[in-house]
Amino acid sequence: MARTLQFTGEMQWPLEDGKQAAKLPLSVALNYTSVLTIEKVFAAGVVDEAITLPMSSAKFMLLQASGESVTVKLNGAATAINLKADGGFVMVWNADGAITSLTLTVTLVPATFKAYLFG
Repeated sequence: MARTLQFTGEMQWPLEDGKQAAKLPLSVALNYTSVLTIEKVFAAGVVDEAITLPMSSAKFMLLQASGESVTVKLNGAATAINLKADGGFVMVWNADGAITSLTLTVTLVPATFKAYLFG
């Protein structure tokens, strides 16, 4: 059964001092049929630990780290995303579905990785 994910937000910043802030709307509305929620707590380091996705590809994902940093590679890429602990999040959205695999590396512990993927 298809359901709808709705994300609505906005970035805003001044282009020049004393000028009105520019606004960039960030809105997503997509249909999904599967969702995967991952929470992994690491008490020991790992290198390139693969996460199996039960969907053919994810259209939207939200990634976060806490405790210590977690490094994530998407789709086997050589370049990694470093999720700083308690420092924010990473969102990726592609209506056609773009995320097929995640690989995690953790060097300092304890670290917690959270991911929400919609396919």
